[in-house]
Amino acid sequence: MVSQQSAVPERTATLRVRTEAAHDLRRLALRVVPGERDSTGDGWDTLTLPYTSTTGLVRQVASHGSRAVVVEPEQVRAAMADHLAGVVEGSAVAEEGDATMEREGVEAPARGPRSADQLRRLLMLVPYALGRDVRVPEVARHFGLSEKQVVSDLSLLWMCGLPGYTPGDLIDVDLDAARETGEIIIANADTLAQPLRLTADEAASLVVGLSLLEALPEAQGIEGGALTRVGEKLRTAAGAAVSDLADAVQVRVEVDEQVARTQRRCAEALNGGQRLHLRYLSGYLDQVTERDVDPMGLVVQDGQTFLEGYCHLREAVRLFRLDRVLELTLLPFAAQVPEGVARRDLSAGSSSAPSATPW
Repeated sequence: MVSQQSAVPERTATLRVRTEAAHDLRRLALRVVPGERDSTGDGWDTLTLPYTSTTGLVRQVASHGSRAVVVEPEQVRAAMADHLAGVVEGSAVAEEGDATMEREGVEAPARGPRSADQLRRLLMLVPYALGRDVRVPEVARHFGLSEKQVVSDLSLLWMCGLPGYTPGDLIDVDLDAARETGEIIIANADTLAQPLRLTADEAASLVVGLSLLEALPEAQGIEGGALTRVGEKLRTAAGAAVSDLADAVQVRVEVDEQVARTQRRCAEALNGGQRLHLRYLSGYLDQVTERDVDPMGLVVQDGQTFLEGYCHLREAVRLFRLDRVLELTLLPFAAQVPEGVARRDLSAGSSSAPSATPW
């Protein structure tokens, strides 16, 4: 949380950046002086950029590779040179290590599933599977696993039980049925039949999360104080200690005014079923593109607010960070999302969404 707080910039640096590149640096610059262009329209522009941390500035500029160069101050140039030298040296060492392992026929160690993660899955799987007719594919979808991993977990469960570990003490799992027909048959698992209880930290995290939801603008339309009632019930069930722990965390949502204005216009387009025209800065490609978007919803993910919509430029559903929307225009056309196009599954985070294609 501390690292996210921005201090008041105390110094300025002079940078040279390529034409139509380093757009995020341009947005933060105090001044941009266009340079001369060659016959192809390429050249260098000069930026005056405020900064507080030399390390932070170096990382920010280095992310643009050869398209951004520090001119002054000298200590930042020196820090940039050291950073780039370290990157080159690290790459050389990594390549040398890979080559050595390849020559010696040594395979890189595989990172298997963590035992703690598997234990938590088993503690949730048993209450879920007991008393209901579920099969391996359904359990795999419910817990976000492969069917092979579910069978592997059941194989481990077959060797678990109460002290004594005689056949009458061990959990009984029909592995043949799981492998052949997908049917899950578990017996002698009464000690694990109760649902997994929340720890104090988990319960407090839920209470704080509900407080955050209440503070979001999107939650203002929820009628009847549903979030408040859920929070109160959770506090009562968890106890005074968890309630005090949650109260120790102050929840405050700070939204940039430009982002808030963009969000209001997106909501207006959603309510009116209108198409949007965006002038959008892609953080991945460092390019500004023009595109028409049929809005499908607003989502908050990973601390950022996104517009989700069908992009006519990419002919697919895309997420657009509102702080990267440079201009937004409501078009006098109805939004028409193609038939069969669905919203993205963001249950595992926006980084897991299929975004390998250029935005």
